[in-house]
Amino acid sequence: MFKSQIKIVSKYIKSKYPTRYTLKLAQAANELLMTKDNVKKLIENKLLASLGIKSIATFIIENPPKKVS
Repeated sequence: MFKSQIKIVSKYIKSKYPTRYTLKLAQAANELLMTKDNVKKLIENKLLASLGIKSIATFIIENPPKKVS
């Protein structure tokens, strides 16, 4: 189940950045809806392995946004 979801999110990110395999810090922060400092902390704490598209997609699927009411 997760594999198919990761593929879908990866395809979406690849369509936004067609010539890139890894994202820049600002692009990753934009996709994760975070600041650059928060993304750096995720990498330092080993919660995010790299800035690769598959890694970003996996993080999004494993940590979905919380609903705010």
